[in-house]
Amino acid sequence: PFTEDMILDIIFGLSATFSHVKIDVSEALIPSDYSYHHQFKMNRRPNELLKFKIFAPKVFHMIRGQFQVGEADLLASFKEPPKGIKGEGKSGAFMLFTRDRRFILKTATKEERDFLWEFLPYYLKHVQKYPDTLLPRIYGVYSMKHEGIGGVVRFIIMNNIFN
Repeated sequence: PFTEDMILDIIFGLSATFSHVKIDVSEALIPSDYSYHHQFKMNRRPNELLKFKIFAPKVFHMIRGQFQVGEADLLASFKEPPKGIKGEGKSGAFMLFTRDRRFILKTATKEERDFLWEFLPYYLKHVQKYPDTLLPRIYGVYSMKHEGIGGVVRFIIMNNIFN
């Protein structure tokens, strides 16, 4: 389950991500943009290193732009710790809803993340061609790990279709 500290680490990591990762949208996407990831380390607490990873940042920046969702929108919605629920599905994924109910943070397995990576070029083409698609609007894929302790937490940020 998500602890309050994990949720705060995610919020801290997201805000650091948007300031660390500079995206040059003046150049067209190239195949390696779909599999690129950027990792950085930071200290949220003394003597505790947090590794945070953002996947395909340029691609997801374009997807967010397609739906008029900016980094500032995500940060504003995640400013207050979200409320979490454990999924009832087979995967047992946890889902966190932002307090304003705009976004959902869903935990993901490595296999789900890998599938999304494979599917990403087709997903981008689809949302560009069909901006009113009924597919979930996926705004980013991330992972984090506390160095030396615990496992990797992978998660996806998407829209809340019920909002």
